[in-house]
Amino acid sequence: MSTRPLYMEFQPHLSTYTRASLVRHLSELQQRFHLAPETLGLAVGLLDRFLARKTVTKSKPVGVTGTIDRNFLLVAVTCLFIASKLLDFRQEFRPHMRLVEYIRGLHPESGFEMTERAILIALDFRINIPTSHIFLRIFLDLAVCESDECVARDAYFVLNCTLGRYHLLEYLPSEIACGSILIARLVNGLSEWSDALAAYTKYNKDEILPVSRSILSTVSRGITMSDRMNSNIVPTLECLYASL
Repeated sequence: MSTRPLYMEFQPHLSTYTRASLVRHLSELQQRFHLAPETLGLAVGLLDRFLARKTVTKSKPVGVTGTIDRNFLLVAVTCLFIASKLLDFRQEFRPHMRLVEYIRGLHPESGFEMTERAILIALDFRINIPTSHIFLRIFLDLAVCESDECVARDAYFVLNCTLGRYHLLEYLPSEIACGSILIARLVNGLSEWSDALAAYTKYNKDEILPVSRSILSTVSRGITMSDRMNSNIVPTLECLYASL
């Protein structure tokens, strides 16, 4: 299940820049509260699916949120809370409860329980959907040697960079996962695709190359200073975009 990049025209107060800022904020919270990588991917998926169904009205920005509208921020962080309840329940310190405290401190008068209920109803309680993170983990487990940690690490980095790019919603989650693997393989000096990947993913190289090019076209132009500090593959990605 995926959300095509069409809903922005029905959100008069939302732009691709604002969506990217929301995703960046969720990424920061995911790291701050030590949530699973899959939690971030699911939260962004829930956010896109909700915004494709319901129009969010605008309010005034507050405090530390800068230019991010607090109504959109409330929806985004509540999506992260829902995803965390589903995927982080095995962690002893219950990170989703820390998110509750964060949300109430951010928007004390909102009653985020109402926002959570509205999101669940809008999505018909269909929460645990296959995301690009899930496909990536499965494909890596099946088709990549477990000792090849570099490919897995770089594939996850590329995949996380795709989350804030609105136009990449035109691709299925499985396609984004495969495109990220292909890029990671090239970064690590491997062939673009393998027989094992073709067998397990049901995609051939010619189907995935356009996806990888599209990923590189936005990721290489939108990499932040934080990305450059946290990964040494950024220069390679920029070179790949010029040559792929």
